[in-house]
Amino acid sequence: MSEHERADGERPIYSKINIHISSDKMVATVGFDHTESNTHPTVEMIKKALQDKGVVFGIDEAAIEQGAKDGKDFEAALGKEPQHGEDAYLKKNYDLGVKGRPKADEYDRVDYKDMNLFVLVKQGELLAERILQTDGEPGMNVLGVKVNQKKGRPLVFKAGKNSSIRDENFLYADIDGQIVDTGKVIGVDPRLVIKDDVGVGTGNIDFTGAVSVQGSVQAGFVVKATGDIEVGGIVSGAEVEGNNVLIKGGIQGMNRGFVKARETLMAFFAENAEIEAGRNVTIADVVLNSQVRAGKKVTVLGKRGQIMGGSTFAGEEIEATQIGNPANVATKLEVGVNPMVQRQYKAACQEYGDTKKKLDEIKKTLATLGKVDISKLPPERQEMVAKLGKGRFQLEGQLERLLEEMDGL
Repeated sequence: MSEHERADGERPIYSKINIHISSDKMVATVGFDHTESNTHPTVEMIKKALQDKGVVFGIDEAAIEQGAKDGKDFEAALGKEPQHGEDAYLKKNYDLGVKGRPKADEYDRVDYKDMNLFVLVKQGELLAERILQTDGEPGMNVLGVKVNQKKGRPLVFKAGKNSSIRDENFLYADIDGQIVDTGKVIGVDPRLVIKDDVGVGTGNIDFTGAVSVQGSVQAGFVVKATGDIEVGGIVSGAEVEGNNVLIKGGIQGMNRGFVKARETLMAFFAENAEIEAGRNVTIADVVLNSQVRAGKKVTVLGKRGQIMGGSTFAGEEIEATQIGNPANVATKLEVGVNPMVQRQYKAACQEYGDTKKKLDEIKKTLATLGKVDISKLPPERQEMVAKLGKGRFQLEGQLERLLEEMDGL
């Protein structure tokens, strides 16, 4: 008599087998209903039940054998998850994260005169490599049905200014210069190097790219660049405007100069100066009687780290070792509103007021002319009325645009 036969010779009654397949058809679970019998179904019975449900892939033989022994619910089959493909990406051969960080020596002492402002590259150097997308591998569910994978997305690869693609996937610099990464293309801006002062010998500088002035910028002269600007000496009563601006010798504004950075401005000191940065202003030593505006943060934490006199505005934070002095020199600080946005808002309000005044005058004139039969007016007067109507329409559109701009600001 076999172990599954009853003493009276009749076939034994086995626990009922319940097969559950998950909604994604990636897991098949075996359960037992022991209500009518505690006799465990055999391995063959469990396999037959799985087969009847269509479960043919990922079957766990060891789990089935264990389930037949202890009669406990178990996972009998697992599908194979698809391996999705990787998207194509650019492997960059440079790190723009070091830009604007002061260089530290072996003792972690910060040198605010060496700010790593430029990330430079030589002609022929590799800038980036396109790593191609992968297809991945399909999976299969427990019913033996293929589960498609997501293939990686390709990446459109374009060369920026002064760079070129070789062998389809490698980007090289065509000239010496600084790397310009817009997020869409990578290029190289040429760097203009002026070995002496900017003054009578050079005239004003207005350059597409980066500018390095090894001397100073003399009073009354202008240095403008689409890229970053580095000045080794002092800016004295001059106008300097660039993307990131580093002035190693400091700024002597002489109450006439203006220094502006679209991103970050760094200098050793600022005296009687007007300076502005779209993001951060960092002064190593002292700010005296100056007008300072920063979209985010103003930091003065050098040896003295003092802000004394003038006005300092920052959108987020002002940090200094000392503010004001014992002589109670008036020192104004303001934080919480981006000063550039505030200035744009005031300018928009002023323009709105002027435009509305013009529109009101046109409306009054048209109201007066509306009492007259325009068809009886001379041609030149009719033309004037038509121009006024057109001007009214344009001014109303301008007012609507200004209101949207003011709301946005």
